[in-house]
Amino acid sequence: MSLNRSLVAIAVAVAVVVGLVFYQRDLEYRRVHGRVVEVTVSNFEEEVSQIREQKPVLICFLPENADQKQRQEVDRVAWDLAGKVKVVLIVCDPQTRPVNLLFQVRFVVVRVPAFVVVYKDKVIHGADGSFADNYELKRLVDKLGAP
Repeated sequence: MSLNRSLVAIAVAVAVVVGLVFYQRDLEYRRVHGRVVEVTVSNFEEEVSQIREQKPVLICFLPENADQKQRQEVDRVAWDLAGKVKVVLIVCDPQTRPVNLLFQVRFVVVRVPAFVVVYKDKVIHGADGSFADNYELKRLVDKLGAP
């Protein structure tokens, strides 16, 4: 009887340790791949143009003084879709970052916040000028039909 209890205790301990190891690896992976990267003219090629051939890129056009709740939703999508979708942020403010207006023209963004998903040669436009929650942003990515 005590041998059975010892074996069960060892099996539970091993399961807990293995679970913690996988959890830690997933956490580390998401810390690297599950974050939002701010894009500028200098890093657009590296962060968007090259990546869009491999996986979808969700481009978030937000004003400098964006609603904190909107930023949290964008961060949450990046975390939830880590590794599957690259999430980038373009801050749109004509006074402090006039060069970013080029991105708005390129992706036909009229009002911010706005969301665009690109994958290879496909471009899908989402909400323009209105709040988008986690569900809406994921739906936009799914609409693309990427693997």
